[in-house]
Amino acid sequence: KLVKNPVGIKPLTLAEASSIEIGQDVHAIGHPGDNAQWTYTRGLIGQIIKNYEWSYDDGIKRKAKMVIQSQTPIYGGNSGGPLLNDSGKVIGVNTFSGDYAGANYAVSVKDLKLFLNEKFTIPKAPPKTSKTSQASYDWDANVIRVSKGDYDRDGTKDTLYYIDDDNSGIWETILI
Repeated sequence: KLVKNPVGIKPLTLAEASSIEIGQDVHAIGHPGDNAQWTYTRGLIGQIIKNYEWSYDDGIKRKAKMVIQSQTPIYGGNSGGPLLNDSGKVIGVNTFSGDYAGANYAVSVKDLKLFLNEKFTIPKAPPKTSKTSQASYDWDANVIRVSKGDYDRDGTKDTLYYIDDDNSGIWETILI
């Protein structure tokens, strides 16, 4: 969640949730990775689902007041990108793929507006420990946390370095 807009960047306009209809043309912009730097895809809304719950492999249940199912081709790197109407207004945020080919889902602008209206306080950076100070020196970066564990379950302990590139108190990068 941006605290303020970057200089020279104009945010996209948000549509009204009441404007979302089954059969409506929708457009996605994303960055799916590999050889496709940026992509534009187009599709149709197939379903509007209210009070939807889903989870990923992390076991955390997510909930949304309204989810848009469309046949707009999206890929992993499209997650977090906009789902737009024909006027270029954001109607949702592309979030996950479905359980059958061609079904992709976006959390609706209704939930996006609720999220944007939440109070958000920038956390203070945690105090430096001897581990984070040494890691900051070694990596020539602002390491705010170091953790060890067998995260990939291969029998060998991994070390994760959480790097705060913009000194906001929130890590942006993890080095393994």
